[in-house]
Amino acid sequence: MTLPITAVVPTRNSAGEIDEHITDLNAWIENVEAVIVVDSESTDGTVERLRRELRHPRLTWMSRPPGLYAAWNAAIAAADSEFVYMATVGDSTDLSGMNRLHDVGREYSADVVLSPPRIIGPDGFEISGASWPIHKLLNIIGTDRPFVMKESQAFALANAFGIQGLLGSSASNLYRTEVMKLHPFPTNVGHAGDTAWGCRNALRVRIAVCPAVCANFVHARSNGILADSECAAQEVEFLSLAEAAIAEGRGAERVDLDIITEASLLCVGWKKSRHWMLEQVLHSEQILATSEQRMAYIGELQKDGDARLVLIDEQASEIKRLHDEVARLIALTPANRSVWSRIRSLIR
Repeated sequence: MTLPITAVVPTRNSAGEIDEHITDLNAWIENVEAVIVVDSESTDGTVERLRRELRHPRLTWMSRPPGLYAAWNAAIAAADSEFVYMATVGDSTDLSGMNRLHDVGREYSADVVLSPPRIIGPDGFEISGASWPIHKLLNIIGTDRPFVMKESQAFALANAFGIQGLLGSSASNLYRTEVMKLHPFPTNVGHAGDTAWGCRNALRVRIAVCPAVCANFVHARSNGILADSECAAQEVEFLSLAEAAIAEGRGAERVDLDIITEASLLCVGWKKSRHWMLEQVLHSEQILATSEQRMAYIGELQKDGDARLVLIDEQASEIKRLHDEVARLIALTPANRSVWSRIRSLIR
């Protein structure tokens, strides 16, 4: 059986990993409808190796400027299968994983199918005890059967984990193509496009969860660790996306107002302790049984949220003060202006 899936293979100067990735892909892509390779100006032979070794009867080649999520969106726009899968270099799946994701997507009429990835370290071994939001969710629910998340709960959880989003890695997810064409990945949030997409769209899509491990995600050592100020800025951006989603939902007749009301109460969960919020969201029907409980709950979250926003403002003010003071000191010693340039780049 050919699965109604287009595998999207985004690349950019991936010569060091592409041979292994090609081997992994060739083991299962003959069982999907189409493959789209979208390369971002590689100069190291990546594309040449793919053209020589990758095998599929419906293989499309695209080229576009650097930008991972923009590349994904371009490939999705060109796809005509029912589902799309992001086959990112370094990460891997197999035919059984693709079958499981597809079966859950079909059986539950899902727009997105999430699954917990096996997290692999740079040394090639599984990271013991690694736990993302999707793993925590499954541990609390305690089921090995697929299920569909309630819209408001999915939305709240998508906003409850900050930068560490509910969607996790797209290498372990499956997406309905038409939905992604309507709601593409954000391209202005660095490496957090998956998280931002969940914040903006979880309220209006149907998300199913496949508890089985369907893919491996390689957790590489990164030199791009975000500073606290950048994390705070991203969280503010995520919150603005959540607020936009709620405002849009309130104005859409197709959306159940009860769902919108509950989502409005819960979406501020990113301001609260992650573990506490997860428990609250999963049991929201009992916790928010009466209007009085709802008002008390939102009041508690609002107080915590206000305190956190004040802290963010204080941190931003202190960073600016230090920035200005360093600039003043460096300006007194013209010979060290090159040093200042380096310090300024680090601060930013």
